[in-house]
Amino acid sequence: DRYIDKATSSPPSIILEKPETTDENRLFLRSYRNYSVTTIASQVLYHVPTKRTFEGIDKNTVYFGDIPESVIEGLIARGDSMFCCGGFVVEDVELSGCITRIEGSVQGVQGLGPALMCNLMDQSLDRKSTSE
Repeated sequence: DRYIDKATSSPPSIILEKPETTDENRLFLRSYRNYSVTTIASQVLYHVPTKRTFEGIDKNTVYFGDIPESVIEGLIARGDSMFCCGGFVVEDVELSGCITRIEGSVQGVQGLGPALMCNLMDQSLDRKSTSE
């Protein structure tokens, strides 16, 4: 498949999808302790008048410090992490306190990075103006 919906890579470059069980979610979250996770998402912009598509891939890396068991259990209990690739919710109040830094943006981690989308929009406008 040419387009990446959203995947998460973690040590050692394993692609993680949405967890299938709460035990798998725990395993994912524990593996992030004092490590980083890179999210990868594709974006496609379709320009209706010209019927052209513009595409790109957005990578964002989240660096975690320690993630206490209480944070892991709280995140799983709230349930949202079961619907996220890699089993983590970057905007979760408790989990966000365990993040030491993000290369990229929170929106990119969530799947729609504004920098890439703006770049694709700029590309579509440049091509549109040169084709008229």
